[in-house]
Amino acid sequence: AYTLMPAELVDYGLKVALLSLSEQIEKTAEIHIEVMLKFDENQLDAKIRSNLYRITQEAIKNAIQHGRSDEILIDYKAENNFLKCIIKDNGIGVDLKKLDTNKSLGFRNMKARVEAMSGDITLNSTLRNGLEILITVPLN
Repeated sequence: AYTLMPAELVDYGLKVALLSLSEQIEKTAEIHIEVMLKFDENQLDAKIRSNLYRITQEAIKNAIQHGRSDEILIDYKAENNFLKCIIKDNGIGVDLKKLDTNKSLGFRNMKARVEAMSGDITLNSTLRNGLEILITVPLN
């Protein structure tokens, strides 16, 4: 089911799909996910919505599996013709100097998706202080 597009994304858009994803994960994992979405869905084409959904899905999966997080913040907001996306967790963090982003399939996929949207992605982390993923994507 990981490769199929969720019905919520196709039928109702990114906001509903991200809220639904968060609710589903909260039911099955010991985690709280706060979702803040302040953008106009009409400014995102289907490909951008799909890419952002997949990036968020991957980030949540990594926060739970690798970061051992119990809290995640997803904050997407439109600002100055860009969509600024923050996905932040309270997990064990990552030593970014030791993270081989070329070998990390999840990060490689996220980076490729962001580049396909002509955007930028930045990771901020220190050990024991979680991981923050910052994504900026131009709006139509």
